[in-house]
Amino acid sequence: MALKNIKAYLPDIINKLILLKQNYYGNEILPKLRNAAHIR
Repeated sequence: MALKNIKAYLPDIINKLILLKQNYYGNEILPKLRNAAHIR
C-alpha cells in the first residue's frame, strides 16, 4: 500500500522539487552571476 501511494505521489514530489530548484537558482544563482558579470 505504501509503495503504491509513494509511486502515485512521485510525479507531484518531482514537480515540487523542480519548482524548488528553479526558485533556488532564480533567487540565489542568477543574481550572483549578474553581480559577477557587473564586477568584470
